[in-house]
Amino acid sequence: MSDSRVSVGVAFASTGGFKIIRAVRSFHLQEPSLPVHVVIDASSNTWKSERFRTPLVDYSYVQSREVDNYSHINGTLNHAVRWMGELGYTHAALFHDDLIFSPLARNRNYLTSWINRLAASQDLRSASALSFGELEAFVKNPGTVRGQPGHWDAPPSMWDAMDLESPSFWESLIALDGTPLRTADFPVFFVDYCPAGEGLFDRRLRMGPTGQIVNIAAWEAVGGFDEAYGLHYDTDFPFACITHSLPPVLYIPGAPHLHLHNQSMGYADPALGLWGHFEDAFERKYHKVFHDFCVEVETERNANPVHIEG
Repeated sequence: MSDSRVSVGVAFASTGGFKIIRAVRSFHLQEPSLPVHVVIDASSNTWKSERFRTPLVDYSYVQSREVDNYSHINGTLNHAVRWMGELGYTHAALFHDDLIFSPLARNRNYLTSWINRLAASQDLRSASALSFGELEAFVKNPGTVRGQPGHWDAPPSMWDAMDLESPSFWESLIALDGTPLRTADFPVFFVDYCPAGEGLFDRRLRMGPTGQIVNIAAWEAVGGFDEAYGLHYDTDFPFACITHSLPPVLYIPGAPHLHLHNQSMGYADPALGLWGHFEDAFERKYHKVFHDFCVEVETERNANPVHIEG
């Protein structure tokens, strides 16, 4: 989908295994007209052990690349953006492999509709990225407060055993108007559930973990997602845009995809070494304490907010 100025390529970053099959299969049900590109981190432990469960060649709408990557998720996403640039796209819609997309008719072509709006709106085209707020699922534990993150390390086998692509499951998540329900309880699945609920186009300092449409020109201007300091892209990119005086990242709540947190992290490919201490990485790169910078920038930007019609 594009006009003469805007085109968006869809790319998933993956470490392999059944979860990427489920992600692209469910994405295709929601977005049947959009081709899918998958970048596989062939250096990951998951790929080395799970590649036999990743038959992407069985899906005609998927193209895939294997890359050697030693910069955690940032490196995989950088490969994805470069690939979309090589193909001539102006924007890259980036997703993780630990997602499931809504199969419901009322959510059909959700991303396509935003691509069309992007093409029609100068305000959206000038944004450094559009970040999609998501539905989130966490494993329950006794110390978890409802609606707040619990354990992020549910084993892939637990999620794989669940029928999470069925319309009956999603009827419990999505209201008749196509938006996420405010509450949902799944005792059978042993998860906590938390829909993103901020107002449309609230300014956010973070991109959100699993879905965003990135302006490739902005990505190029900041030198891509960080591969030197160990600062994950979802924290780094919005701040990099700020320090380069680029337009902000815009936040869109309630996207109809479900994020199963960290299906590989903690089991096969944890964030070790350089990638395990983001606050230290932030201070090394930006020479400020993360939380202080958040308060400073939020105060400055919210003093003169920009309003965009939804």
